[in-house]
Amino acid sequence: MSQSLRSVLAPAPERALLAATIGRAAANAAAALSEMSGRPLEARSTRLRAVQLAQFSEVAGDPEQPVIGIYLGVNGSGDGHILLALGESTAFDLVDLLLGQPEGSTRELGDLEVSALAEAGNVAGSFFLSGLADHAHLVLPPTPPAVFHEMRGAVLDTLATELAVLDADEALVIDTQFASAGQTADLAFYMFPTPAMLRAVADGVLEAAGHARV
Repeated sequence: MSQSLRSVLAPAPERALLAATIGRAAANAAAALSEMSGRPLEARSTRLRAVQLAQFSEVAGDPEQPVIGIYLGVNGSGDGHILLALGESTAFDLVDLLLGQPEGSTRELGDLEVSALAEAGNVAGSFFLSGLADHAHLVLPPTPPAVFHEMRGAVLDTLATELAVLDADEALVIDTQFASAGQTADLAFYMFPTPAMLRAVADGVLEAAGHARV
């Protein structure tokens, strides 16, 4: 039987240290995107929670709404998944931000736009994972990014199926919002570690902070 993510997150030291580490990792991702886009970006409203896979399709809002998803797998010290999920208008705004275009220029996704989003996902995911790995003394390399356009529910159901195959009944969900002067991108950043990966991250963060798991 798999280890519950809630049992890993329940003790106060783990939750507090993980939340702080994840916040710094999200800030790393925002800083990398700032350099990439040439505009100031910051991570806001980062939160950490555990969600039952049975309710997973509704985690990002209306499951019937279309979403632009940027997916990266996680390898190395632990397996997992990362998904950046953006509404269509938010994805278009992010493309304009990355390509240095006036807001409203992008109205559809061609090869150039998909490439920009893939690179954004690669940068954000890589720097996020580097932030986690550095604090936990782990190795967490991402796979190449994949960009797709689906209904929110379909995207999340697919990932829920993958996690269920790994014998997980819950997922760690990280929600964050990236903001820039004059433009706000409501970007849902999801991290889905296996229980073993989350345990490794939690143990690494605790050890680095001078705590021992009881």
